[in-house]
Amino acid sequence: MTASPMSACPRFHSCSAPLCPLDPQRETRSHLRGEPVCGYLREFVKVGGPERVEQAIPEGLFRLITVAATELTSRGSPIYWPLRRAARQRSRLVSGRALRRRRRVAAGSATTNS
Repeated sequence: MTASPMSACPRFHSCSAPLCPLDPQRETRSHLRGEPVCGYLREFVKVGGPERVEQAIPEGLFRLITVAATELTSRGSPIYWPLRRAARQRSRLVSGRALRRRRRVAAGSATTNS
C-alpha cells in the first residue's frame, strides 16, 4: 500500500483543514463556512503565491496543489469565497520568514552585547 500524498505535506500533522488539496478524494469532501482552509492553498491564490509555495514544499506536492487549486478556485467550489478573500491578504510565508530573520538578528545582537 502506498502512502497518501497528504502525509507527505510538511503541515500534515498540524493541519485542521477538512478539504485538503492533496486528498485524492477531495471531490467528495465538503467545506462549511468558517472551517479552516489549507495554508498552502491560501498562499497559492495570492499574487506571487505559486512561486512561494513551490519553494516551500516538495515538487510532487506542488504539482498536485496546482491541479487542485485550479479546480477549487472555480466559482462552484465549496471554498471559492474563502480563497478569494485569502488572495487579497498578505502572505503568511513572507511574514513568517521576516519574523524568523528578525529573531535571528535580535538573538545575535543580544549575544554580542553581553
